[in-house]
Amino acid sequence: MDETLRTVFMGIATLVAVFSFFNTTRLWRKANRPILSAFVETHSAGNVATMYNLLIINSGNRPAVNVCLDLKLSDEDFRKCITQEIDNSGVEAILKCFNVEGTIPLLIDGDKRSNYFGLTSSKSEDNIWRYGSSLPIEITYQDLEGEKYVSALNLVVKYSKAFAGMEWSDKTHKREDVVKLLKQILDSIQ
Repeated sequence: MDETLRTVFMGIATLVAVFSFFNTTRLWRKANRPILSAFVETHSAGNVATMYNLLIINSGNRPAVNVCLDLKLSDEDFRKCITQEIDNSGVEAILKCFNVEGTIPLLIDGDKRSNYFGLTSSKSEDNIWRYGSSLPIEITYQDLEGEKYVSALNLVVKYSKAFAGMEWSDKTHKREDVVKLLKQILDSIQ
Protein backbone atom coordinates (compact mmCIF):
# COMPACT_ATOMS: atom_id res chain seq x y z
CA MET A 1 0.00 0.00 0.00
CA ASP A 2 2.84 2.39 0.82
CA GLU A 3 4.40 1.79 -2.60
CA THR A 4 1.09 2.46 -4.39
CA LEU A 5 0.49 5.64 -2.40
CA ARG A 6 4.01 6.88 -3.13
CA THR A 7 3.52 6.19 -6.86
CA VAL A 8 0.21 8.10 -6.88
CA PHE A 9 1.80 11.10 -5.13
CA MET A 10 4.77 11.04 -7.55
CA GLY A 11 2.34 10.93 -10.48
CA ILE A 12 0.38 13.88 -9.10
CA ALA A 13 3.61 15.82 -8.43
CA THR A 14 4.79 15.12 -11.99
CA LEU A 15 1.46 16.30 -13.44
CA VAL A 16 1.60 19.49 -11.33
CA ALA A 17 5.18 20.13 -12.50
CA VAL A 18 4.29 19.61 -16.18
CA PHE A 19 1.19 21.82 -15.83
CA SER A 20 3.26 24.52 -14.09
CA PHE A 21 5.91 24.39 -16.81
CA PHE A 22 3.39 24.82 -19.64
CA ASN A 23 1.46 27.50 -17.76
CA THR A 24 4.68 29.44 -17.04
CA THR A 25 5.69 29.18 -20.70
CA ARG A 26 2.26 30.40 -21.83
CA LEU A 27 2.31 33.34 -19.41
CA TRP A 28 5.88 34.24 -20.39
CA ARG A 29 4.82 34.40 -24.05
CA LYS A 30 1.86 36.63 -23.17
CA ALA A 31 4.01 39.00 -21.10
CA ASN A 32 7.12 39.09 -23.29
CA ARG A 33 5.91 40.33 -26.64
CA PRO A 34 5.43 43.54 -28.56
CA ILE A 35 2.28 45.46 -27.66
CA LEU A 36 1.39 48.15 -30.18
CA SER A 37 -1.12 50.93 -29.89
CA ALA A 38 -1.90 54.00 -31.95
CA PHE A 39 -3.54 57.34 -31.34
CA VAL A 40 -4.00 60.74 -32.91
CA GLU A 41 -1.67 63.19 -31.18
CA THR A 42 -1.94 66.96 -31.34
CA HIS A 43 1.25 68.25 -32.95
CA SER A 44 0.40 71.90 -32.39
CA ALA A 45 -2.67 74.04 -31.96
CA GLY A 46 -3.51 77.68 -32.30
CA ASN A 47 -6.51 79.91 -32.76
CA VAL A 48 -6.88 78.95 -36.45
CA ALA A 49 -5.86 75.30 -36.76
CA THR A 50 -4.93 72.16 -34.87
CA MET A 51 -2.38 69.89 -36.57
CA TYR A 52 -2.26 66.16 -35.88
CA ASN A 53 0.23 63.29 -36.04
CA LEU A 54 -0.60 59.61 -36.02
CA LEU A 55 1.54 58.02 -33.30
CA ILE A 56 2.37 54.29 -33.13
CA ILE A 57 3.90 53.11 -29.83
CA ASN A 58 5.45 49.76 -28.87
CA SER A 59 4.80 49.53 -25.13
CA GLY A 60 5.73 45.85 -24.98
CA ASN A 61 9.16 44.50 -24.11
CA ARG A 62 10.03 42.93 -27.48
CA PRO A 63 10.56 44.51 -30.92
CA ALA A 64 7.77 44.42 -33.52
CA VAL A 65 8.36 43.91 -37.24
CA ASN A 66 6.22 44.40 -40.35
CA VAL A 67 3.83 46.79 -38.63
CA CYS A 68 0.83 47.55 -40.86
CA LEU A 69 -2.22 49.69 -40.21
CA ASP A 70 -5.54 48.81 -41.80
CA LEU A 71 -8.39 51.32 -41.90
CA LYS A 72 -11.64 49.46 -41.20
CA LEU A 73 -13.97 52.00 -42.83
CA SER A 74 -15.68 51.90 -46.19
CA ASP A 75 -14.85 54.72 -48.61
CA GLU A 76 -18.30 56.15 -47.99
CA ASP A 77 -17.84 56.21 -44.21
CA PHE A 78 -14.33 57.65 -44.56
CA ARG A 79 -15.71 60.48 -46.71
CA LYS A 80 -18.05 61.36 -43.82
CA CYS A 81 -14.97 61.94 -41.62
CA ILE A 82 -13.22 64.37 -43.97
CA THR A 83 -14.14 67.79 -45.35
CA GLN A 84 -11.97 67.61 -48.49
CA GLU A 85 -12.21 65.42 -51.57
CA ILE A 86 -10.48 62.04 -51.39
CA ASP A 87 -7.94 63.12 -54.05
CA ASN A 88 -6.80 66.11 -51.94
CA SER A 89 -3.04 65.87 -51.31
CA GLY A 90 -3.53 66.10 -47.53
CA VAL A 91 -6.08 63.27 -47.56
CA GLU A 92 -3.85 61.17 -49.82
CA ALA A 93 -0.96 61.67 -47.36
CA ILE A 94 -3.18 60.42 -44.53
CA LEU A 95 -4.27 57.36 -46.50
CA LYS A 96 -0.61 56.40 -47.07
CA CYS A 97 -0.54 55.47 -43.36
CA PHE A 98 -2.91 52.62 -44.21
CA ASN A 99 -1.22 51.06 -47.24
CA VAL A 100 2.09 49.37 -48.06
CA GLU A 101 3.94 52.71 -48.04
CA GLY A 102 3.03 53.06 -44.37
CA THR A 103 4.55 49.72 -43.28
CA ILE A 104 7.02 50.09 -40.40
CA PRO A 105 9.76 47.45 -40.87
CA LEU A 106 10.97 47.51 -37.23
CA LEU A 107 9.66 49.17 -34.08
CA ILE A 108 11.91 48.57 -31.10
CA ASP A 109 10.32 48.07 -27.67
CA GLY A 110 9.73 51.40 -25.96
CA ASP A 111 10.00 53.26 -29.28
CA LYS A 112 7.40 55.20 -31.28
CA ARG A 113 6.86 56.46 -34.82
CA SER A 114 4.76 59.38 -35.97
CA ASN A 115 3.41 60.60 -39.27
CA TYR A 116 1.43 63.58 -40.56
CA PHE A 117 -2.28 63.05 -39.95
CA GLY A 118 -4.02 66.17 -41.22
CA LEU A 119 -5.56 69.11 -39.40
CA THR A 120 -8.74 70.79 -38.34
CA SER A 121 -9.01 74.46 -39.19
CA SER A 122 -11.43 77.33 -39.09
CA LYS A 123 -10.39 77.99 -42.71
CA SER A 124 -12.48 75.59 -44.79
CA GLU A 125 -9.87 75.42 -47.58
CA ASP A 126 -7.27 74.07 -45.10
CA ASN A 127 -9.52 71.87 -42.97
CA ILE A 128 -9.26 68.10 -43.55
CA TRP A 129 -11.00 66.35 -40.64
CA ARG A 130 -14.42 66.69 -39.10
CA TYR A 131 -13.49 67.23 -35.46
CA GLY A 132 -14.22 64.19 -33.32
CA SER A 133 -14.20 61.71 -36.21
CA SER A 134 -13.63 58.12 -35.11
CA LEU A 135 -11.66 55.74 -37.33
CA PRO A 136 -11.62 52.01 -36.52
CA ILE A 137 -8.26 50.46 -37.37
CA GLU A 138 -6.34 47.22 -36.97
CA ILE A 139 -2.61 47.08 -36.35
CA THR A 140 -1.05 43.84 -37.55
CA TYR A 141 2.53 43.01 -36.62
CA GLN A 142 4.92 40.21 -35.77
CA ASP A 143 7.57 39.55 -33.17
CA LEU A 144 11.10 38.57 -34.22
CA GLU A 145 10.16 34.86 -34.23
CA GLY A 146 7.30 35.47 -36.69
CA GLU A 147 4.38 35.17 -34.23
CA LYS A 148 1.54 37.36 -35.56
CA TYR A 149 -0.52 39.80 -33.48
CA VAL A 150 -3.48 42.06 -34.19
CA SER A 151 -4.61 45.09 -32.16
CA ALA A 152 -8.00 46.64 -32.94
CA LEU A 153 -8.78 50.17 -31.77
CA ASN A 154 -10.39 53.48 -32.72
CA LEU A 155 -8.48 56.61 -33.65
CA VAL A 156 -10.29 59.79 -32.60
CA VAL A 157 -9.42 63.10 -34.24
CA LYS A 158 -9.47 65.60 -31.39
CA TYR A 159 -7.18 67.81 -29.31
CA SER A 160 -5.05 65.33 -27.35
CA LYS A 161 -2.97 67.47 -25.03
CA ALA A 162 -5.89 67.77 -22.62
CA PHE A 163 -8.25 64.79 -22.34
CA ALA A 164 -11.37 66.97 -22.22
CA GLY A 165 -10.07 69.52 -24.74
CA MET A 166 -8.87 72.42 -22.59
CA GLU A 167 -5.81 73.21 -20.50
CA TRP A 168 -3.98 76.11 -18.88
CA SER A 169 -1.24 77.65 -20.95
CA ASP A 170 2.32 77.26 -19.67
CA LYS A 171 3.45 80.26 -21.66
CA THR A 172 4.23 83.48 -19.89
CA HIS A 173 4.42 86.57 -22.01
CA LYS A 174 6.99 89.28 -21.48
CA ARG A 175 5.67 92.81 -21.30
CA GLU A 176 7.91 93.85 -24.21
CA ASP A 177 6.48 91.10 -26.44
CA VAL A 178 2.90 92.14 -25.67
CA VAL A 179 3.68 95.82 -26.37
CA LYS A 180 5.41 94.86 -29.64
CA LEU A 181 2.42 92.74 -30.72
CA LEU A 182 -0.05 95.53 -29.88
CA LYS A 183 2.03 98.01 -31.92
CA GLN A 184 1.99 95.60 -34.89
CA ILE A 185 -1.78 95.27 -34.63
CA LEU A 186 -2.25 99.05 -34.43
CA ASP A 187 0.09 99.60 -37.39
CA SER A 188 -1.81 97.06 -39.50
CA ILE A 189 -5.13 98.77 -38.73
CA GLN A 190 -3.94 102.25 -39.73
